[in-house]
Amino acid sequence: MRQTPFPQALLNHPRNRAQRLLLMTRYLSMVEMETSTFCNRRCYFCPNATLQQNHTQKLMANALYIKILTQLREIEYNQIITYSRYNEPLANKNIFENIRTARSYLPYARLHISTNGDYLNLEVLEQLRKCGLNSLRVGCYFKQPGSFSMSRAQKMCDAVQERLHPLGICFNQETFIDGHYVERQAHFGSLAIGVYSRNFDVNATSRGHTVNINKQYQRPISCDVPFRHLYIHWNGDVMLCCNVRNDVAEHAPYIFGNANKSELNKLFFSQVSLRYRRMLDAATIPTFRPCNTCNFNIPFTRGTDNTHDNEIWQSCFLNRELLKAINEGFKLGARSCMLLAEKADRPFLENILRMTGFSILKDSPVSKRASTSLSPDICFTTIPDNKIKAISQKLERRYSHPVPVFSMIDQGWLQHDNEMVYGLLQLLALVHQRGIKRIALYGAGLHTRRLLPYLMIMPLVITAIIDDNPTTKCLLKIPVVSRETFDFSCIDGIIISSDHFEKDMVKRLHASGIDDNIIFPIYSEIPSKGESKSELNKNRIIKRNG
Repeated sequence: MRQTPFPQALLNHPRNRAQRLLLMTRYLSMVEMETSTFCNRRCYFCPNATLQQNHTQKLMANALYIKILTQLREIEYNQIITYSRYNEPLANKNIFENIRTARSYLPYARLHISTNGDYLNLEVLEQLRKCGLNSLRVGCYFKQPGSFSMSRAQKMCDAVQERLHPLGICFNQETFIDGHYVERQAHFGSLAIGVYSRNFDVNATSRGHTVNINKQYQRPISCDVPFRHLYIHWNGDVMLCCNVRNDVAEHAPYIFGNANKSELNKLFFSQVSLRYRRMLDAATIPTFRPCNTCNFNIPFTRGTDNTHDNEIWQSCFLNRELLKAINEGFKLGARSCMLLAEKADRPFLENILRMTGFSILKDSPVSKRASTSLSPDICFTTIPDNKIKAISQKLERRYSHPVPVFSMIDQGWLQHDNEMVYGLLQLLALVHQRGIKRIALYGAGLHTRRLLPYLMIMPLVITAIIDDNPTTKCLLKIPVVSRETFDFSCIDGIIISSDHFEKDMVKRLHASGIDDNIIFPIYSEIPSKGESKSELNKNRIIKRNG
C-alpha cells in the first residue's frame, strides 16, 4: 500500500514545455524569493548566527525579478509568493516596489512576508497594505535557547499588539499548543496579520545541519515540499527547500540550477528535483540527507512518545476546499451539478458527489445551448480560482441564468481514497439533512487536533470536547469536560473523534445510556432516519464503487 500521496506526474520529465507549464499551473503552490539578503538579527536557531552572507545587503537584480514574475504570469500563477528566506524583508528599501510590481504582474497571487518586526511601524504597515500585500507574520523570537515560556511568549505578542493598536487592529483569534507556540490573528483591511512565538528548542530544525538543534532527530514521514515549492536566492539559485542554502558547501547538491540561465519550468523539473521527488515518493521514512533529520513540514500531531503517524500526516492532505464546496451545495439546496475536473480526479469526485446525493450532468459547458431541463443547480470544478469567473459567465450564457461555481481544490492537491474524506462528507450530509446545530466531540487526542479545522467549515457549534480522562481544561478555546459529568441533553449529536478506538468509544456511550441517534462516528456508518445500519453499509459500498 502506498504511503505517499504524491502526484506521479511530477516524478518524470514532461515531454515538452507546454506540459511542464501545465503541471506547474496545477501543482506549484509557493514561490519563496529572496529579493534582499540582509538580516539585522543573529538568532540562535538560524544559520545567520554563524554564516556571513546575510550580514550585508545584496539585492536581487530587477531584471531577474521581472523575469521570474513574467514566467509566473505565463501560468496565471495565483498561489503564494513570500519574500522571506534568511533575510529581513522589511530591511529592503525596495520592498514596497517589489510588492507593487508583483501585484501588477500577478493580480491573483497571495503575497506574503514573514518579519521579525524590528522595522515594522504604523507607516510601514499602511504602505504594505496599499501596495497589495495579502498577509504579514510577525515573529516574537527568544534570544537564548531554553528561555521559552508561554507566559513570556504571550507578553511578547501583547507588545506587538500594543504597537499596532493605534490603527484600530484587533486580534480576536488565538491558537496555541502549550509549550510549543502561540499565535494571534487579525485583519487590517485586506491585509491578514499574524503575531506568533515558537519554542524553537522543540520545533525548530537543524537547517541542513547548519544549526545545533535537533541534529539527532529522525524524520518519521516523507515530505511534499519539493513537489509544490520553489526557493529562489537573490542571485537566482533555486534550491530544494527552505532548509538549505546556496552559501553552504554541503548544500551544493541541492541546487536545481539558476533562474538567470534557465526558465522556472525547467528548474521545477530539473534532474535534482526529480531525483529527490522520486526518493521521497519511494520512502515511507526518508533515510537520506537533508531530509532524514528534518522536522519541517510535519503537521502538529506529535504524541507523548514524540512519534508521528503516516496515516495522520496523509489525512492533512484532505482538501478543505472540497468540504467547503459540498457544504455550499447543501446550503443552496442543490441537487443536480456539473463537474469540471481533470480526468485523473473525475472518478474520485464523481464518487464523492454521488455519495452525498448529487446527480451529475455529463455534458460540457462549452457545447451548444442546452435545454433548461438539463440545467445544473451548481457547478463544481478543479479549475484554478482565477478562471472561475470566465466559467461562470460561460454557464450563464448557456443556461440563461447564473449557475454558482465552486472550486473543490486548493494548492493543486486532492487526496483520493481517504477514509476521513468519506466520513466527514457523510457527516456533512447528515448535518444538513437533520438540521444538526450543537455538537460535542468525544476524544481530546491527536485526532481531534486535525479534525477541528474541517469541522469549523460545517454549520456547527462545538459546545465541548468530552474525554474519559481530561488532562487539560480547554483545547483551542473549546472546553474539555469529563464524560461522567457532561450534560448530553444540551446537544444534538456527539462526533466520535478517534480512528483507532471508535467502536470502543461508541460502546462506552451506550453504557452511559446515550441513544444511537445522536452518536456520529466518522469511520463507521451513520444510518439515516428509517435506514438500518446494514442497509446503509450496503448502500455505502455501492456508492463508493460507483
